[in-house]
Amino acid sequence: MKLAAYLSTHRISIPAFAAKLGTSRQNVDRWCKGVTPRRNDMVRILAETQGQVTPNDFVLGPIAKPSEGRAA
Repeated sequence: MKLAAYLSTHRISIPAFAAKLGTSRQNVDRWCKGVTPRRNDMVRILAETQGQVTPNDFVLGPIAKPSEGRAA
């Protein structure tokens, strides 16, 4: 789950999440926009979201479904 989706789903504001992690609002805003956090920040995000936001969520984009009935 992307960080922005997690915050929206759980109705957590960016400033509130930043305070929980002990970081700036600007950092959380950047992460929500797709900037990959540093390793120590990612560990805190993973713990705070109870594993719902993982490092892969920052690295991998949406996974495309294979097209059906591909012509050769």
